[in-house]
Amino acid sequence: MELIWRAWYYFRRGHGNYLSFFMSFGTFVVVAYQLALKNIPFLEGIFSNMLFFAFFFGFVYSVLAVIIGYKDIKKGSYNAESRIVFDNNPRYSELLETVKRIEEKLKV
Repeated sequence: MELIWRAWYYFRRGHGNYLSFFMSFGTFVVVAYQLALKNIPFLEGIFSNMLFFAFFFGFVYSVLAVIIGYKDIKKGSYNAESRIVFDNNPRYSELLETVKRIEEKLKV
Protein backbone atom coordinates (compact mmCIF):
# COMPACT_ATOMS: atom_id res chain seq x y z
CA MET A 1 0.00 0.00 0.00
CA GLU A 2 2.90 2.36 0.70
CA LEU A 3 4.06 1.97 -2.90
CA ILE A 4 0.69 3.27 -4.11
CA TRP A 5 0.86 6.33 -1.84
CA ARG A 6 4.43 7.05 -2.92
CA ALA A 7 3.44 6.77 -6.57
CA TRP A 8 0.50 9.12 -5.95
CA TYR A 9 2.79 11.62 -4.24
CA TYR A 10 5.36 11.42 -7.04
CA PHE A 11 2.58 11.84 -9.62
CA ARG A 12 1.29 15.00 -7.93
CA ARG A 13 4.80 16.45 -7.69
CA GLY A 14 5.63 15.70 -11.30
CA HIS A 15 2.31 16.89 -12.62
CA GLY A 16 1.89 19.94 -10.40
CA ASN A 17 5.45 21.25 -10.53
CA TYR A 18 6.57 20.33 -14.02
CA LEU A 19 4.17 18.89 -16.57
CA SER A 20 1.28 21.24 -15.92
CA PHE A 21 3.63 24.23 -16.22
CA PHE A 22 4.88 23.14 -19.63
CA MET A 23 1.38 22.26 -20.81
CA SER A 24 -0.03 25.62 -19.73
CA PHE A 25 2.93 27.45 -21.25
CA GLY A 26 2.47 25.64 -24.56
CA THR A 27 -1.26 26.28 -24.54
CA PHE A 28 -0.72 29.98 -23.88
CA VAL A 29 1.81 30.29 -26.70
CA VAL A 30 -0.49 28.60 -29.22
CA VAL A 31 -3.58 30.57 -28.19
CA ALA A 32 -1.79 33.92 -28.02
CA TYR A 33 -0.12 33.34 -31.37
CA GLN A 34 -3.25 32.15 -33.17
CA LEU A 35 -5.74 34.62 -31.70
CA ALA A 36 -3.71 37.75 -31.12
CA LEU A 37 -0.54 37.85 -33.13
CA LYS A 38 -1.95 36.53 -36.40
CA ASN A 39 -4.66 39.22 -36.37
CA ILE A 40 -2.34 42.17 -35.72
CA PRO A 41 -0.29 42.88 -38.84
CA PHE A 42 2.47 44.75 -36.97
CA LEU A 43 3.07 41.87 -34.56
CA GLU A 44 2.66 39.24 -37.25
CA GLY A 45 5.55 40.87 -39.09
CA ILE A 46 7.78 40.62 -36.01
CA PHE A 47 6.67 37.14 -34.94
CA SER A 48 6.10 35.47 -38.28
CA ASN A 49 7.06 32.09 -36.81
CA MET A 50 5.36 30.53 -33.77
CA LEU A 51 8.61 28.90 -32.66
CA PHE A 52 10.37 32.28 -32.61
CA PHE A 53 7.47 33.71 -30.59
CA ALA A 54 7.66 30.77 -28.16
CA PHE A 55 11.40 31.32 -27.57
CA PHE A 56 11.02 35.08 -27.27
CA PHE A 57 8.08 34.81 -24.91
CA GLY A 58 9.81 32.07 -22.90
CA PHE A 59 12.89 34.23 -22.42
CA VAL A 60 10.94 37.35 -21.39
CA TYR A 61 8.61 35.31 -19.19
CA SER A 62 11.51 33.55 -17.44
CA VAL A 63 13.35 36.78 -16.72
CA LEU A 64 10.19 38.39 -15.31
CA ALA A 65 9.38 35.30 -13.23
CA VAL A 66 12.87 35.31 -11.68
CA ILE A 67 12.67 39.03 -10.88
CA ILE A 68 9.19 38.72 -9.36
CA GLY A 69 10.20 35.63 -7.38
CA TYR A 70 13.29 37.39 -6.05
CA LYS A 71 11.26 40.45 -5.01
CA ASP A 72 8.67 38.22 -3.33
CA ILE A 73 11.35 36.38 -1.35
CA LYS A 74 13.08 39.60 -0.28
CA LYS A 75 10.13 41.97 0.32
CA GLY A 76 6.90 40.15 -0.43
CA SER A 77 4.66 37.62 1.23
CA TYR A 78 7.24 34.82 1.43
CA ASN A 79 8.17 35.54 5.05
CA ALA A 80 4.53 35.50 6.16
CA GLU A 81 3.81 32.31 4.20
CA SER A 82 6.88 30.61 5.67
CA ARG A 83 5.82 31.58 9.17
CA ILE A 84 2.31 30.19 8.64
CA VAL A 85 3.74 26.89 7.38
CA PHE A 86 6.12 26.78 10.34
CA ASP A 87 3.36 27.53 12.87
CA ASN A 88 1.01 24.90 11.44
CA ASN A 89 3.50 22.05 11.11
CA PRO A 90 4.04 20.12 14.34
CA ARG A 91 7.41 18.82 13.11
CA TYR A 92 8.79 22.35 13.00
CA SER A 93 7.55 23.01 16.54
CA GLU A 94 9.27 19.83 17.75
CA LEU A 95 12.44 20.87 15.95
CA LEU A 96 12.34 24.31 17.54
CA GLU A 97 11.89 22.82 21.02
CA THR A 98 14.81 20.43 20.41
CA VAL A 99 17.04 23.29 19.27
CA LYS A 100 16.08 25.31 22.37
CA ARG A 101 16.96 22.39 24.65
CA ILE A 102 20.31 21.95 22.91
CA GLU A 103 21.05 25.68 23.25
CA GLU A 104 20.22 25.54 26.98
CA LYS A 105 22.55 22.57 27.51
CA LEU A 106 25.38 24.28 25.64
CA LYS A 107 25.08 27.46 27.74
CA VAL A 108 25.60 25.61 30.98
